[in-house]
Amino acid sequence: MPSRHLYHHHYLKTLPEPDLAQLAERCRAWGMHPAEFARHISHWMENFDHEADWPLAVKLIYALEYYSEAGFHQLLAERHKAVTRHLLQKGLSSERIWFTVPDDLADSATRHAHPLSKVWRLPNERFVSFAQLGQMTDLGTQDTLILFNDTYGSGKQFMREVWPTVAPLVTQLGAVLIVGAAIAREALELF
Repeated sequence: MPSRHLYHHHYLKTLPEPDLAQLAERCRAWGMHPAEFARHISHWMENFDHEADWPLAVKLIYALEYYSEAGFHQLLAERHKAVTRHLLQKGLSSERIWFTVPDDLADSATRHAHPLSKVWRLPNERFVSFAQLGQMTDLGTQDTLILFNDTYGSGKQFMREVWPTVAPLVTQLGAVLIVGAAIAREALELF
């Protein structure tokens, strides 16, 4: 159980015992060491600048799903099976998959490209940036474009920054798939 002194954020240090007990349960559910959990949660709290937002930030922790590295790899393997099934149903080959990665190397989707390439056993040349995607002239109806990100929140950033590059290619391709570890309901409705 993470004790009060392990948390670095002031608000977490002042939580009542029942709230600390709930955090301790989350720590157990996520299978994390208490010091690691306290460090991650303290960093999470730093995303919220206003003191009035801190109670909500703690409540959000209870709704988050944490994936260990092994758990994330298992999730990627499950997504691979689902995509492969979909491609087979559409008569498309898994040999003609293209993954997009953001031009911004700091984006978490770029960070996840390496484990994705290992779990799905894809060569690095199957990963293209959005800038490269716009220059590809040999895409056809046997190609599948996969837009992967670990999370899709509201979907607004996707529609504003990604879709304008992808939209002109949709009719040329066999399929365009959006794959993520988590996709918010709001984003699903927008897509």
